Amino acid sequence: MTATFDPTIATETDWVRFQIGDTDTNGMYLEDETIDYFINLNSKEQAVIDCIENIIAQLSAPSTKLDWLTVDYSQAREGYEKLLLRRKQTLGITNGASFSLVTSHPWREDSAQTDGDYEL
Repeated sequence: MTATFDPTIATETDWVRFQIGDTDTNGMYLEDETIDYFINLNSKEQAVIDCIENIIAQLSAPSTKLDWLTVDYSQAREGYEKLLLRRKQTLGITNGASFSLVTSHPWREDSAQTDGDYEL
């Protein structure tokens, strides 16, 4: 498995990595193949959301303590949960919800009345 990042953001994989903040080549959360899978599944925008959710799942491990070593992922998980909300907003992903605007005239649609009937 490979994990690369080109700061010129030459590929969709680099773009997704940049969006999720997983750019440190010494310790990445996701391999390139995983990111490519998510890109091919839907779109690069949806891949950003899927990758962040995958990272949150990785950070959902329980805290552990052994002698002097304590491992607690809660703050990192919180950060990625906030990032998930921001990316959904900036990428326009609404979790399937959509909004529509319905306008109507102030008169019955089956009448012969028009806008001109209100002029003085």
